[in-house]
Amino acid sequence: MLQSTYPSIKTIHYLTDSPTSQYRNKTIFKILADHNEDFGIAGRWNYLESGHDKGPCDGLGASIKRAAYTAICQGKCFIQNVEDLYAWSKQTEESGSKIKYLYYIQADVDMSSEIIQQKEKPILISGTFKLYAIVPINSCTILTRETLCYCNGCLQEQVICKRQDEEDIDKNGTLVPTLEVAAVTSDQKEMFEYERIQYSEIQPSHWVSAVYEQNFYFGHIVAIDIDDDEVEPNFLEKSGKYGKAFNIPSREDKLWIKREILLTILEKEPRPVGKAQKIKRT
Repeated sequence: MLQSTYPSIKTIHYLTDSPTSQYRNKTIFKILADHNEDFGIAGRWNYLESGHDKGPCDGLGASIKRAAYTAICQGKCFIQNVEDLYAWSKQTEESGSKIKYLYYIQADVDMSSEIIQQKEKPILISGTFKLYAIVPINSCTILTRETLCYCNGCLQEQVICKRQDEEDIDKNGTLVPTLEVAAVTSDQKEMFEYERIQYSEIQPSHWVSAVYEQNFYFGHIVAIDIDDDEVEPNFLEKSGKYGKAFNIPSREDKLWIKREILLTILEKEPRPVGKAQKIKRT
């Protein structure tokens, strides 16, 4: 609706109160991060300080209620439910009111809820109560601020999900390298039925493949614990629509895992190639 009315609009700025149950939570952060992809326009969210005075939104709501009450008292309409209120609102639009009304039924709410449920589950961000603005970078990263300022010194980067886009760009405009690999299908399981890798074969900095929680990963060995039969890889980050690519994460993703879930030791270290600096397996 906004784009049809204002075709040159580039960014929507949301200005709301800051209750965590409604507007200031990880679900809203994820919706905002996907705003450009879902709606074709960028979005930013700004939160008012708690205990603030009444603002334009409060005044608009009060004006609508007063106008509806006046219309009822004058016998111009009979309002008993939301359908009656919407019918009255359309009459006011036809009479020249500049206020535009949208009517959403429960089916619309259920459909939106289902779309949100299908998205990747966002992770928690500490200090949510202190945030006063959210600026998305991509579908997994946002910038936040705890002050009333948008300068680079006040904006801080926050990761809200584990996935990164296949050719991601960080806040400095730097392309994040990715690693492309083939998907592992059921008819390829024989390829990965190797004997257990011996400790004598594993060295720190070796690149290995592993299956962890039914997902396929690449990483390089950081440490080895022979006594507990564990190794500590620094994993690459899954990327792409179908998880067929991997990013070099902005933050290290180290995890101690059992040696038995290692599949192979890569003969060569993955290296970036091409204009996009992708890392392809050789």
